[in-house]
Amino acid sequence: MVSHYNFWLRDYDGGIGKGALHCKVVEDKWSLEHFCISYEMRNFYAQFLWSFPHELFDFIGITERFDKDLQVFGRIFLNKGNLKTEKVNIAPPDSPRWSPSKEFRRQFEEFHAEDYRIYRRGCAKSERQKKTSS
Repeated sequence: MVSHYNFWLRDYDGGIGKGALHCKVVEDKWSLEHFCISYEMRNFYAQFLWSFPHELFDFIGITERFDKDLQVFGRIFLNKGNLKTEKVNIAPPDSPRWSPSKEFRRQFEEFHAEDYRIYRRGCAKSERQKKTSS
């Protein structure tokens, strides 16, 4: 969610070709906290997946383990190891870091409960894939 917010702020050129929510977030100067607990972003990934069953995905990768999960993907589907990644859309080195309070984290996890269920299932599937592809 933080990455999504920061990308929207960096990738804004006056609204040309951007969605209405993207424009609203930038032009109304939403704070990160407002963005994270907004009705529009609630369970954003569940909305994106339209309740598509995770069991039907042949592969699930986790962003925090991108490099490792890419190698698993390569072994499973491409019969290759040692795939190279290109780092694009990364935060500039001098970007401020955000550290949410425990109370905000609790509120966030409760507000996005469906997304957290999806994430936990994805992490479990990612671990199983790693074990079976080794």
